[in-house]
Amino acid sequence: MDHLKRRTGIPDVSDDIPVSPSSQKFRKTLQESGYQEQLPTDHPLLKLYRRSLSLSHGDESSAAKNYTANVAKMLYFVDAWLKDRKTPAKHWSQLLGTSEEPFREYLSKREELGQTIATSINYLKNLNALYELALSCYCLEDPSFPQSFDSTPCPSRINAIKVVKQKLKLIYKNKIKNQPQELFNRKTEEARTVPEYLEVYQIIKRISESIPKTLTQLEEHVGEEGPVDVSTYRDSAPIQKHLSTLWRSVSCGLALTCLWISKHRSGVVTNCTVAEFENRKKEGSKIIITVSKHKTGDKEPAMMVFDQDDTAAHLERYYKLRTRVRTSVKEHDEDITSRGKRLTKLYEEINRIYKCQLSANIFRRMVETQSRALGKETMSGIATALQHSESTALRYYQLPDSNEALRRQTTIDTVDATAVFESLVEDEFPEVFNPSPYIDVSNGDTVRKNLEKTEARSNPLASVSDQIIIRYQLWFTEYMMDERVDVTVGLLKGKSMRDVTKVLKSEGLSFFLRMNSKEFLTKVEKKLSRSPPAQ
Repeated sequence: MDHLKRRTGIPDVSDDIPVSPSSQKFRKTLQESGYQEQLPTDHPLLKLYRRSLSLSHGDESSAAKNYTANVAKMLYFVDAWLKDRKTPAKHWSQLLGTSEEPFREYLSKREELGQTIATSINYLKNLNALYELALSCYCLEDPSFPQSFDSTPCPSRINAIKVVKQKLKLIYKNKIKNQPQELFNRKTEEARTVPEYLEVYQIIKRISESIPKTLTQLEEHVGEEGPVDVSTYRDSAPIQKHLSTLWRSVSCGLALTCLWISKHRSGVVTNCTVAEFENRKKEGSKIIITVSKHKTGDKEPAMMVFDQDDTAAHLERYYKLRTRVRTSVKEHDEDITSRGKRLTKLYEEINRIYKCQLSANIFRRMVETQSRALGKETMSGIATALQHSESTALRYYQLPDSNEALRRQTTIDTVDATAVFESLVEDEFPEVFNPSPYIDVSNGDTVRKNLEKTEARSNPLASVSDQIIIRYQLWFTEYMMDERVDVTVGLLKGKSMRDVTKVLKSEGLSFFLRMNSKEFLTKVEKKLSRSPPAQ
C-alpha cells in the first residue's frame, strides 16, 4: 500500500520472548511490510482511547500502551485501506463502521508472516474494547460525532459500527477455534528445540562464574564513593566504553541467574527496585525479595527466594553500585542499560554478551515440563509458584518430551498387562492357583501377596487392583463352595445346624462363613437333611 510508509515509533511490548534470529527476522519483516505502522498519537480516536485507559490502568501502564499500539496499528491499516479505495475516512467513526474486511485482512497478512493466532486474538480483544467504548461513551462525548436532527448520535453511523463490531466477534470466534491446533504445532516444535537441563545449567554456571571477576573490575573502576556514569555513545572514550561493557555484563548476567533460580518472568527481575532489594527479608539461610511491579502484579506480588550464597552477595554489591549510577529512571528504580534507560531488551543484551539463546520463557517451559514426572501435587505447586493456573501450564508451558511419552506408554502397557493377568486369573483359575477348601481368602492383603507371587503375573507391569482381589475372592469362594460344604457336613455328624458356627470355629475354619455365608449355610442344611442319621 502507498500509505504504509510513515514511522510512528510505539514499540510492541513483548513478554519473555527469546530473541532468536527467527523472531528478529519476523519483526524486521513486519516493519519492512508496513504492518507496524500506527495512526498518529494525536488522532482523535486514540486520544479518547488513551484517556479511557488512563482511568482504568493509570498513566504509565505498559499494558495500556500495548493496547493503544495494537489498536493504532490496525486502524492505520484500515485508514490506508480506505484511502486506496478513494474513500478516505473523514471522521473516526468511519474507521470503525466501514467494514470488517480490512481488520480481517490485516490479521491474516500478519499471520502469513509468522504472527501467532494468540496474538491476533489479543488484537481483537483490544479492538472490541475500543468498539465498546466508542458505542457507549465516545459517540456521546465527542462533539464532532455525526448527529441527527435532534442532536443525538446519528443512528445510521451507530448501526454501522454495531454491524462491524458483531462481524469482528465472528472473526474472533473463528480464531478461538483455530488456536488449539496452532498451540499443538508450536509445542511440538518447541519440544524439538527446547534445550536439555544439563546444557542450560552449564551455560548458567559459566555466566555465574564470570560475574565475580567482572563485578570486581567494575568496582575497581568506579571506586568506593561518588556518582557513577555507565552511559556510552559513539564518541565516548575507550575507558568509558569498557566501563559500560562491564556494567552490561554484570546487569544481564545477574538478571539471567536470578531468572534461572526463580523461574519468574523477566519483568520481575528487571522491575525489581533498589528499595525492594533493600527491604528484602531474611528467613534462616534464605533471602526473600518482594517485587510489586510485574505482569500479574495486580493479583499478587512476585517473590524471589535465594540462598545467602554467592548470588545474594553479588546482588548486594550490584545494588550498592546501582544507587550511585546516574540515570533517567526515577528513584533508582529497576535494572538499567548502559544508556541509563530501563532494561527492556534483556534477551537481546544476553544474546549479544553471552552468545546464548536463553529466556525466562524457556526456563519456565523446562520446569513445567519436568514437573509432570513428579505427580499432580508437584505440578500444581509449580503452577502456583510461577503465578498461573494448572490449565495455563498445560496449555502453554508443558511440552511433549520423551520422558512424558515413556510415562504415558508405561501407563498403557500397565493397563494391557493387567488385563492379560486378570484374564489368566479368570480363565485358568484351577491350574494357576491349585485351590484348596482350607485356604482363607477373606483377607485382601493376603490375597494381594499371593497374586503378586503367582506365575500368572509374569509381566511386572501387571497391577493387582482392588477389583481383581474382590473378583478372586468371589471366584475362589464359589469354586470351593461344594468342597467346603462337604467338609462342614462331615464335621457336623451327630450335630444339628445350630452347631455350625461353633464347630467351624473350633476347627479354625470360621472363614467358611465370611463370604457368601447365606448360600453356604443353605447348601449345608440341604446336604445335612439328606444325610442318613448317625448310628
